[in-house]
Order: sequence, then C-alpha cells, then structure tokens
Amino acid sequence: MERGTRMRLDMLQRVHAFSQQHTAEIQGYVEAVRALSEKLARAEVLAAQQESGDLAAEGSKVRKDALREVIEQEYVVHLVRIARVALPNDPELHRRFRRPRRGLNRQEFVGAVQAMLAEAASRKATFVAEGMADTFVEDVERLLTQYLEAITQKGLGEAQRVAAVAELPEITKEMMQVLRRLDAINRKRWQKSPELLAAWRSAKDVTWPHVKPVAQESEPGRGKGGKEHAA
Repeated sequence: MERGTRMRLDMLQRVHAFSQQHTAEIQGYVEAVRALSEKLARAEVLAAQQESGDLAAEGSKVRKDALREVIEQEYVVHLVRIARVALPNDPELHRRFRRPRRGLNRQEFVGAVQAMLAEAASRKATFVAEGMADTFVEDVERLLTQYLEAITQKGLGEAQRVAAVAELPEITKEMMQVLRRLDAINRKRWQKSPELLAAWRSAKDVTWPHVKPVAQESEPGRGKGGKEHAA
C-alpha cells in the first residue's frame, strides 16, 4: 500500500475510535461517524485485498521462475546435448534442438520447448537410450502446464492488487471529506474545552516523515512539523 494512504488510514482509524468515545446527539455527527465506519470497513477489505494480491503475485512469480529453471536445466539442456551426440548426421535437426535464448517471453519460451519436445517425442527411443526417463515427454508437458498455471495465477494476483490500489485512494478521499465534517462539528462542540479540542486535533493529525532536510515551507493542507490537518 502507498505509504501516504496507509498513514491516512491509520489516522482515520484513530479518529473513528475517538469519535466513538466522544459521542454526541448531533444529527450531522451521528451521520458522519456512521459514514466513516462504513468506509473504513470497505478500506480494510481493500487493504487486505491488495496484500493478498501482492502475496499471490509474488508467490506465483517465484513458482513460475522455479518451474522454468527446472524445465531448462533438468530437461532442455539434456535434450540438446543428446541430440548433438546421438543424431550427428542431421544438421537441420540440430537447429531444432537449441536451448531457448535468454530474454524470450513466456509464450516464446513455451513454444520453443513444445517444438523441441515434439521432435524428441518422435525419436523417444533414442533419447531414452541416452539416459532420459521413459516419461520425459509427459514430465515436461506437466511442467509446462504448471508453468502456464503459475503465470495465470500471477496475473490474477496482480489484477486483484491493481483493483484495490485504484479504489483505495478514492475511498480515502471520501473519508477525508467526512473528517472535515466531523472537524467542523467538534471545533464548535469544544470551543470552550481546550483539552478535548487538543485531543481531537492530535487524533486527526498525520505526521509525515522527512526523507531529507527541505526548506521550511508548509504544503497545502499540512501544518508545521509535516502534519496534515483536516480543516
């Protein structure tokens, strides 16, 4: 999750808890707290969706890369070597048994391996005689299927993450509007209660970490010390 969005969500959680502790029989206040509750629930669902998508995409990428390594190192390399030794008098066939070059995308890689496997399957006895397992064709086909499935799962995870990332800033923006409504009400409620007003201001502050020293200029919507205010 983008750091700024996470910090705003943390602040809005504090605001929500504070608002529930300091209830008021004011229609606008009740409506704002209810809206904030609903939107926060949705934001947490989206945050979980984004994290789940990230984990799924990363896990599938690791699996995809591992499967490609197995296909290349445990099968393709040996098919190429055997073809060169056991089929020395067929230069055209040698060109069909070439290790896929680095940088091939997934479709090109799968296509190259499938073409090589088809040639090997038609001469299966030769490759088995040179040490390949009798099931090497089926083994590679299974690995290719798993490789393609991992790619699909990676794409689904990325899509899940992208959907959450797209909606989170919008719902956060809506909650900031609700916060402004609460802020206006609370400033009026506690204009003669400086302690409660100070506690409210503390709850709704977002402290932004400084990456490096910068000129002392406040960004719009932020006060001194890198704090963002609702008003």
